[in-house]
Amino acid sequence: MKGVINLWADTVVAEAAITDRAAVVQGTAEKQGKIAPSTNATKVKGLATQAQATAGKTCSIQRKGIAEGIAAGKVDIGDYVITSGALGRLESLGTLSVGIGSIKYIVGQAESAASVAGDIFEVNLNPELISVA
Repeated sequence: MKGVINLWADTVVAEAAITDRAAVVQGTAEKQGKIAPSTNATKVKGLATQAQATAGKTCSIQRKGIAEGIAAGKVDIGDYVITSGALGRLESLGTLSVGIGSIKYIVGQAESAASVAGDIFEVNLNPELISVA
């Protein structure tokens, strides 16, 4: 991997344990964060750049730029990714059945590939919302 290009670092107060490289969403209170709890989670703040095992302690995240994420399965270079499941992993939008009228919360675009669940890959963070008409 080329390495992380950190354009916008930030911190959150962990609402619960946060895994390194996991997708982090807005927590219950201001400045809180937690691991993305579901597939296609909303309010993604970024990817964790460190692990934080203790609730109430700060955790570094990256909001923009190229960061490392954890794959939920196969991801090809150039794929748009969304959150997957409750572990803060990322999956390719291309692997999903996208129905008319559905909304997808894009976390970013893959800059490197992942072959299997648990692989670390690079993501160009650029959160956006798409609606399929």
